[in-house]
Amino acid sequence: MSRQTVHELPLPTRQDFAGIANRLRRKCRSASQQERRWTRPGALAALTVGHYDSRLSVLKIGQDKAGRDRKIKLPETTATEFASRCIDRPALAPLFCREDGKTWNKDSWKGPIKEAAAAAELSPAVTAYTIRHRVITDLVTGGLDLLTVAQLSGTSVAMIERHYGHLRADHAAAALARLTL
Repeated sequence: MSRQTVHELPLPTRQDFAGIANRLRRKCRSASQQERRWTRPGALAALTVGHYDSRLSVLKIGQDKAGRDRKIKLPETTATEFASRCIDRPALAPLFCREDGKTWNKDSWKGPIKEAAAAAELSPAVTAYTIRHRVITDLVTGGLDLLTVAQLSGTSVAMIERHYGHLRADHAAAALARLTL
């Protein structure tokens, strides 16, 4: 079987994603669904209690592939969940860990994601990055501006435009239709 790129794989639907999230939630003391969706798995695994400021409801994601820190203001329900994870825990404790208390790494999240994808009857090629791609696709097609999509996903606007810009053709056509001459 030839190796497919993420753009060639059939994307999980929102219902598929919900099924995957539910199965993963049972597998681990999981990240909130909001956080897990758009953050690279390695960045998520590296988060510690000290990365969350409960006073401001801000999560600081350390340097990842984009090469710089980013701060994300969390919505109230996600902020509440993050705050509960931080109570009476040292700043260097992992914010998210597996059922056995160990931190996540590139090898430990593969199995639970594969099992959840299989249970949702998705392609065995589905990975954490396939799910990330689905979420970015949903954000772009949902009309979120590309700068915000780039900030949330920890990448550049140029990369979002290059890989997802074609999904905005309908938005451009709608904008032109609203113009009055």
